[in-house]
Amino acid sequence: MLAFLLATLVYCFAFAADLKSQIHHTNHSKFFSTIAIISGYLSSVSLVAMILSGLLGHFVFVLWALVFIIIVCQHAVFIKHTCHWLHQKIFRGIFNKFNGSCLMEQPRLPV
Repeated sequence: MLAFLLATLVYCFAFAADLKSQIHHTNHSKFFSTIAIISGYLSSVSLVAMILSGLLGHFVFVLWALVFIIIVCQHAVFIKHTCHWLHQKIFRGIFNKFNGSCLMEQPRLPV
């Protein structure tokens, strides 16, 4: 039941973020829609698994894991692009911050 509630909560936030990113035409729409698909699918599967307790419930979760792997493999290029973008934003920002403060050319005084 806890998995169902958490997955539904994640789905709601991801769906709202997906709609907002589509309205503002940002590049994050595909990321949020993927999160919404995965969490929405998990919420429905966890609810079905709760109803179908026992071995059949575990089988449903195994099927969910297979679908999750398929979805991640289809979006692997996007995930790689997102990780590369985050890496650039984080490390270039840190590098530029330290680079700008340490190596900033000092103004020359008149002689």
